[in-house]
Amino acid sequence: MYWRYWFLSFALFFYGISLEGKEVRTPADSLALSNYTFDPQIHSVKFHQAGFPLTLPILQLYASLPVVLSFDDFSEEVRRFYYTIVQCTYDWKPTDMSPREYLGSYTDGYIDDYDFSFNTFTSFTHYELPLPNDEIQITRSGNYVLQVYDEDGEKLILSRRFMVVEPMMDVQAQMVMPRMVSDMDSRQELVFSVEHPELEIRNPQLEMKATVLQNNRWDNAIIGARARVFRPDREVYDTPGQFSFEAGKEFRNLDLRSFRSASGQVADIRRYPDGYEITLHKDYKRYDVARDYADANGGFIIETFDFDNNDLESDYADVLFTLYSPTKYEDYDVYIFGELSEFQIKPEFRMAYNNLVNGYVAELELKQGFYNYYYVLVPKSGGQMDISRTEGSWRSTENVYTILIYYRPFGERYDRLVAVEAVSSR
Repeated sequence: MYWRYWFLSFALFFYGISLEGKEVRTPADSLALSNYTFDPQIHSVKFHQAGFPLTLPILQLYASLPVVLSFDDFSEEVRRFYYTIVQCTYDWKPTDMSPREYLGSYTDGYIDDYDFSFNTFTSFTHYELPLPNDEIQITRSGNYVLQVYDEDGEKLILSRRFMVVEPMMDVQAQMVMPRMVSDMDSRQELVFSVEHPELEIRNPQLEMKATVLQNNRWDNAIIGARARVFRPDREVYDTPGQFSFEAGKEFRNLDLRSFRSASGQVADIRRYPDGYEITLHKDYKRYDVARDYADANGGFIIETFDFDNNDLESDYADVLFTLYSPTKYEDYDVYIFGELSEFQIKPEFRMAYNNLVNGYVAELELKQGFYNYYYVLVPKSGGQMDISRTEGSWRSTENVYTILIYYRPFGERYDRLVAVEAVSSR
């Protein structure tokens, strides 16, 4: 499919998007404490509860089920990665506690569990790290960031947030109709109460805070909310509009679990001596169309139908996305967005407009699996991303909301995570 690369190359050249010569980025402090991959040799990063690839990485204090970090490294030689863990406040700022106060005997280590790909055109080394492990034991609840460095500990390779909960309180949550009439068709709202009949809290207005995530995303999370009603054994979080979210649409599904036959969104699969090229059917804007189907709430799962080993035999392909748009957005850039982009607006996910196809195109290198994604607009002058003109927002969209309750008693030096509850918008 020669034309495929002709118009893609034309778009990349014309708009100055370089795919070569990338270097490890020097992270800003805020990115170093977020979910971000800085080394372009690292791909397919997952961090979740063991056995449940679409979950948030949440540990129960002193429980046996770990969280697992995994990723692929495209470097030609095996690298040794050093890791450490940073304790954070409820709003993801470093605490002033020393690592030995929350990690026990060992405060860092090396990722020694790795293996090599086989039956694949793309060669990579697959790494895994469970937490806790024989070296690292986490002794306090709260927010944490796992940071992975090169062997010398000088370059930050990737960072991932995770949480440790010590269940002390119960959360009762429900979805409610948005209070503003103008929001009823496009937004979702929830309220909840926190119950602790056996625990007396002296000053809940100062000692307790709540965070709510939509579909495991931190980019639109509501962080540090306070209750409206305070009672001796219960706090009520029901301020109108306090936990109101844009409903969005169900994410677009992309099934890449087989490279042997085209199906669903896949229009064409080409196998070459050095790898695969996959062209997807053209996508269309759907802001004016209601969609109701199952999705993965923006996440992705690594899996192959072609071989037995999902981690080591799942191959990579250059996947071409196209969003049909007869006119160009002059004041906006278009990005592909989802867990595949770490729910971040990242330069390698920016699309280029091409007149030959009357739309935006982008090529991503993806591992075999099942993916969710959005097309989003980002103002060139800066500001929040917008899905209203590409995806739209509809109140009946199924979303999952995760409620995190933090408690810092007077005199304590860190925020304890004391309750976690998930509720579906349905």
